[in-house]
Amino acid sequence: MNRGNFKLMVMLVSLLLGAGPSLANDPVASQPGKSPPSKYRHAHAKYKLVNINAASKSELMKLPGIHAAEADRIIAGRPFGSKAWLVTKLIITEAVYDGLKDRVVAKQDKQTLDILLKRNNTVAAKAAPNSAPKK
Repeated sequence: MNRGNFKLMVMLVSLLLGAGPSLANDPVASQPGKSPPSKYRHAHAKYKLVNINAASKSELMKLPGIHAAEADRIIAGRPFGSKAWLVTKLIITEAVYDGLKDRVVAKQDKQTLDILLKRNNTVAAKAAPNSAPKK
């Protein structure tokens, strides 16, 4: 057996020996058929996701770090292509976003997509140089 294979074998045996005791103490593995304890469940399952493109001011104000002024800015800045636009459009700070990013979504229906497409076309038209020669 060459030196590389020997090192690989030692690492595999170490991993297997190290994982053995931890598997024996795992409450999920030791009780087949039982539901996992609460520490294994999805942490955000207790929150109803808030659609920032459709939520009312009162719904937005229930989110952590969102007060009346932020809720008004969110409503005025709609529609959002993604929830990250809250930070990129300077609606809220990154610290506030970190506290609520798991509780919000930015769903796009057909009307929202049409508005976003028109907005992108307008920006592209303004950025493109005029092709007609000046007289």
